[in-house]
Amino acid sequence: MKEYSVKVAVVQATPVLFNRDATVEKACQLIREAASKGVELAEQADVMCRGGSAIISPLGEVIAGPLYDEEGILYAELDMGEIVRSKVDFDVVGHYARPDVFQLLVNKQPNPPVKNRE
Repeated sequence: MKEYSVKVAVVQATPVLFNRDATVEKACQLIREAASKGVELAEQADVMCRGGSAIISPLGEVIAGPLYDEEGILYAELDMGEIVRSKVDFDVVGHYARPDVFQLLVNKQPNPPVKNRE
């Protein structure tokens, strides 16, 4: 039997794109909703994701970023000719297509994400 318990909640919400005021209001509304259900402590995580945004060239080179633990905008100039050159590296319909070696199998049976073991 519990001697002492506190009803708590963790609020995690998707931000409202390009609208900081609406994002803050959304989080506050969720905290108010939790409070109305008897929650004594509600917390919004300061950092839900560290980020890691980056711009990668078609040849796989990092040309800007990654940007961690801060807000910001990454800029880069892309060489569109690299798209054609990158396709030479991995020709999926050419010599990499090996039906004698590779096979795609599709399981059409429902596969629930959680199963009980007995």
